[in-house]
Amino acid sequence: MGYPVPPMNIRLRDPYVIIDHGDRYLDIQDHLTHCVSIDLWCDLRIHTVQPCHNILVFSQPRELTLASLYLTGYDFEFTAVEV
Repeated sequence: MGYPVPPMNIRLRDPYVIIDHGDRYLDIQDHLTHCVSIDLWCDLRIHTVQPCHNILVFSQPRELTLASLYLTGYDFEFTAVEV
């Protein structure tokens, strides 16, 4: 299903956010998370990496803070993790 994606060096030592879509949209959660990353880029110029269907990794804690404020406008819960 889908196209194979080459493995990337994703470090979860960087700040990241876990998006909880709940039981809704089980088949398209990956696409919804990708849309969130596009919104973050278009509106705030924050670059993210998406290692799985519900995690976005940021390069700096500052970007995590801005994204956390931005994500409150969505209709899902999320957990910000600053390691």
